Amino acid sequence: MNTEDFDRSQRRRPQILLGLTVASVAAAFLIPCLNDRVEAYQEQIAASVAAVLDQARSGVPVVAPAGAEASAADTLATLTADLPAPVRRYFTYAFPEGPRPLQGVRMRLEGEFRLPQATGFGPMTAVQYAAVTDPAFVFVARTPLVPKLVATAVDQYIDGEAEMSVRLLSLVRIRRETGAALSDTSLMRYVLEGALFPTALLPGPHLRWEPIDDTAARAVVSRGGTEVGAFRVSFDADGGIARMTAEGTAVDTGRYHGSGEDVVRSDYQLIDGVRVPTRFEISRVLGGEVQPFWRGEVTELAFDHLAPF
Repeated sequence: MNTEDFDRSQRRRPQILLGLTVASVAAAFLIPCLNDRVEAYQEQIAASVAAVLDQARSGVPVVAPAGAEASAADTLATLTADLPAPVRRYFTYAFPEGPRPLQGVRMRLEGEFRLPQATGFGPMTAVQYAAVTDPAFVFVARTPLVPKLVATAVDQYIDGEAEMSVRLLSLVRIRRETGAALSDTSLMRYVLEGALFPTALLPGPHLRWEPIDDTAARAVVSRGGTEVGAFRVSFDADGGIARMTAEGTAVDTGRYHGSGEDVVRSDYQLIDGVRVPTRFEISRVLGGEVQPFWRGEVTELAFDHLAPF
């Protein structure tokens, strides 16, 4: 370095020091603020999980405990007596050891997810909690958009009201949705997931079954006494739910759920006396074209462990 370069560097030194000082002060202020926002978001998710678990604890199981002095209305045979034949077979298949008085379920899932407008799939992991005695769930999924830039999606349906949000790095909200239409969609989604917690598919205020033929039935979903949609449910030779497809003409709403849902389920496993499918592919059907967007497997599932992971 010659004398001129040395003199120039010395003249710039105060500016460099000032810049470093400003950056240090900004970091000292911003980092705690960002951490606070991340913690606040995690607390919101924890509160939603707690609300679903509370709803599960406070609910009355539809099926009475084994050995209890229950009325005939509490037995699975009576609860399913008027259902279409393939639905009755399904509940016998799902409860090979007899009915269980389930209240809630928690699960971990992993697989591949396709972002809207994308052609390829990327990895996604998720946890889901659901109340079985009364429809409620919270679904928390994380997927990297690019390396180290992770999007977190939270879908919830609690006390009959739904909310959906997506954030980048748990900080930047890029989408939030609420309202009656989303609540209708979320209850449909709850029924779509019902094979993972079968007592949720017993007839009740939110669901009734209608016959189609010996291998399929119609599941009609209602919220607040108003029908919000229906699924054609197809059963495999063993009796398990193989496929559920939403009725009606699918409309591109800009989101995956709410129109044209289709799920294929397989690889049934016996977990805590309940037979549930552990592999899935969820799609949207538009113009007759099946467009998968979330496929994978359930890696962990437990009934009535009513606590967060």
